[in-house]
Amino acid sequence: MSSNHIEYSIPCSFLFDKPIEFNIGNLRVILISSLKILLVKFECYEEVDESEFVDQVAVELEKLLDKITFTYSVKFGDPIIILKSIANKVEFSNRAIGKFSIVSPPLTDDQILQLKRNLEEKIIDTTLLRMYRYALKNDNAVEQFMFLYGIINMLYYNQENVDSFIQTRPQYEPMEDKDSGNPRRTSKETIYTWLRNQVGHVKRRTDIDNVRSEIQKKLPSFQRIVKNAIIEKSRDLSTF
Repeated sequence: MSSNHIEYSIPCSFLFDKPIEFNIGNLRVILISSLKILLVKFECYEEVDESEFVDQVAVELEKLLDKITFTYSVKFGDPIIILKSIANKVEFSNRAIGKFSIVSPPLTDDQILQLKRNLEEKIIDTTLLRMYRYALKNDNAVEQFMFLYGIINMLYYNQENVDSFIQTRPQYEPMEDKDSGNPRRTSKETIYTWLRNQVGHVKRRTDIDNVRSEIQKKLPSFQRIVKNAIIEKSRDLSTF
């Protein structure tokens, strides 16, 4: 029986120099890195219902992109189906797509092997991974920072708890703590919470340009902090 398959083209900043192949249930998945595009092919050699197969592949693709983003902080564009072949009916797409500049070095063989293991792992709830991926898709550093802070605040319920977690992380620098503008808070805020509040509660004395510049500098470390918060709060992500 010939395979049923769907192929996607996705703009990205993800680079590796050899195809990666693995299985997810009854699906064979092949990843190919081509310049600034990730090509993803899903194959199934079983007889399938077209609608159910398309839906299944769409769900698995989202999970796959969630995992890659979470593991490597990769930014993806919108997936586009470029080929669909189901029950010997073939459809092509010639839509033009945008591209991202390559910002990541190629994966090593060990990284490719670990990625393959991660992608084959089943996870029950991908909500947090999905939120993290959508945060990183944002090109505006301030908006991405605020999205990420919303995730960690959701996990720890309030800013004092968020700061308590941040203070356990290697990215934390006590000398960067700031006085809180909240009269009900007696302790200082971490630089991350302070930046969040400078954006969320703009005052006349706020130096917007300075805040924006500081957010751009602290964004990579804050991405790692939020990723660690997700790991600690979700047993299902233990493979990461």
